Amino acid sequence: MTNRAIVISADENSAQVMALPKGSCSTAEHTGCADCGGCSGKAVTFRVQNPLKLQLKKGTIVKIESSKKAQAVQGLLSLLIPFACAVTGYFLAPKLMSLLGKPASDDSRAFFVLLFLFLSAAIIFTVSRKIPLPGQPQITDIEE
Repeated sequence: MTNRAIVISADENSAQVMALPKGSCSTAEHTGCADCGGCSGKAVTFRVQNPLKLQLKKGTIVKIESSKKAQAVQGLLSLLIPFACAVTGYFLAPKLMSLLGKPASDDSRAFFVLLFLFLSAAIIFTVSRKIPLPGQPQITDIEE
């Protein structure tokens, strides 16, 4: 995913940037969201890498994106874990139903597939909001 940000401070290998909401702060004259009416008070800054060694200065608007490796890891985690949990729910349904003293039917298997799928997706969603994912965003281009 590609986002736009404005440089707050920069050195040779990295920069402190502030993400720009879509449709606002689109000119290089702005040095921060406090200058824009659309996003004042919502300024969140973060550090990004500058692997291309682009010449950056305060107020430069840049394009940032996650590294390909980080995107691949995120994709695998967000797809494979819920899928594996759903399959596990299908195969555990007979055991779980036997604990309740009932036979496993197609309906109970479908219920446990969906239950395991939604629980794993909810856990991944919650954990990804609390723990930052590995990999730092990178500056890929300077906007003119």
